[in-house]
Amino acid sequence: MLIDMEPKVVQACMETGERSGTWQYASESCYCRQEGSGNNWAFGYKGHGESAREELVDLCRVRVEATDRLSGVQIFHSLGGGTGSGVGAQLTESLRDALGSCVPLLNTVVWPHEFGEVILQNYNSVLTLSHVCTSADGVLVFYNDQLAQLARSELGIERPEFSHMNGLITSVLASIFVPVHPPGLLATYSQYGTSTYEAVLADLCSMPSYNFLSTYSVPLLSHKSLEFSADIWPQLLTRVQKMALSNAAGTKINWGLTAEKGNRMLGATCILRGLTVQDADTSQLSDPKLYTNWAGPKYQEFRSDALLERYERRATLVSNSQSIAGPLDQLIEKTHQMAQSRAYMHHFEKFGLRDSDFTEFAFPVLEQVVYNYKHL
Repeated sequence: MLIDMEPKVVQACMETGERSGTWQYASESCYCRQEGSGNNWAFGYKGHGESAREELVDLCRVRVEATDRLSGVQIFHSLGGGTGSGVGAQLTESLRDALGSCVPLLNTVVWPHEFGEVILQNYNSVLTLSHVCTSADGVLVFYNDQLAQLARSELGIERPEFSHMNGLITSVLASIFVPVHPPGLLATYSQYGTSTYEAVLADLCSMPSYNFLSTYSVPLLSHKSLEFSADIWPQLLTRVQKMALSNAAGTKINWGLTAEKGNRMLGATCILRGLTVQDADTSQLSDPKLYTNWAGPKYQEFRSDALLERYERRATLVSNSQSIAGPLDQLIEKTHQMAQSRAYMHHFEKFGLRDSDFTEFAFPVLEQVVYNYKHL
């Protein structure tokens, strides 16, 4: 499904898919209006979201009922704009009500650049995250600043555009959710593939108070660099462990961090794909020192010898860890300061939002999330 409150983005996606010759969106799975949400969460949530709620839920229900087996629903949206944040939050809550708790919901969200994009992005992000984390089973976070840094350091792109960053997100998501085939079984036998979606949510998001996920994937290379890469499993697995410990990628990795001093994890899932995958030693990822001593199952992995995106070897770690605490704490502090001075609050008030929506719901919810993760 493609959803936007103005038609140009939906039309562009439709045309891009048609030109590719490999994928085309069904027109009946698209929804758009003629007016955007003005980069305003309140307009998206209370304006477009409430008025379009029944239509969007019905549209989703049709797709759900057409499936032979439903593993769950994944919602992709931004945090900084108006439609992605406001309509995204409204749709998440509406689908939770309509589908019930038996259908896993995973929200994949894109964190805005620390500086720039829109003046309301901090408000929008706080409001979205507080609503989404109380409705979805899991919240998988990508950061625009990290994606841009990865595009520069790994892909060699001096000035990354959103298309490059979206390409990185797509690559990482594919490495997680493309069905995994046991080593020795050809990937063409799709009926034998294992879906990682339910396993990731069931094992990593079993506690509602801890449902934020981070991803770390190696290697991520340009097509030209792929020809000269010679990655081996020990090198890749060490790199992905250090990325998880320091919540960083590329040149920002802290190679000196140890399991005792890095990000503490509740649990992690590693997906390994490629040559000699049976020989990969993942003991450094299953090390008990990386994890809390009170949580349930901590580490699981999937292995497949089928290649993905021409990478001879690929390792992707999905973790539920303290990595969200720092960025979320900074976001709350910045938004607190803006709210105390009532900066730009009139943009929200004209759509019925009040100070209490921040002080009695959004801030307390997210402050509790920060407290929970800091005290793992």
